Amino acid sequence: MKNLISVITCIVILSIQSTVYAVSVGERAPIFNLTTFESEKRINLSDYRGKVILLDFWASWCTSCRQAFPVLNSFHHQFKAKDFKILAINVDEDPKDGKHFLRRYSADFTVLSDPLAITPEKYQLKAMPMSFIIDRDGIVRKVKVGFKVTDKISLYRDIKMMIKE
Repeated sequence: MKNLISVITCIVILSIQSTVYAVSVGERAPIFNLTTFESEKRINLSDYRGKVILLDFWASWCTSCRQAFPVLNSFHHQFKAKDFKILAINVDEDPKDGKHFLRRYSADFTVLSDPLAITPEKYQLKAMPMSFIIDRDGIVRKVKVGFKVTDKISLYRDIKMMIKE
């Protein structure tokens, strides 16, 4: 009986811990320095201080990511003149998988590669896709786990509100 209680206690503690993000709303977004898929140019999150950032983590095998990319393209075009930037980080171990995905699902925004999964570890991803909206001062203001097409409305409102601030 004691063993069963110990096992149940461990499961409860682990499940509680797994819902806590390393980066929470109100915390500074961890800095990263990654290369783009297009030009191998290095991008650092701090390069975009003063802009509202939608940081999106995605993978080629992610079904919801296929639905998210057209929405992200739409946001990119609607807000690009308003100090807004989308940075999408691919977490595939083999960058070829991400490049193959991009041939089918185009991205008009900046796409970065992190095959060593250093950045997802910093942000403690729990699902795919997972997005963070970061304000002009580098503070995480929203954390979004997963994606449904209906999320477009709330994401649009959140981005628009932060741009106005």
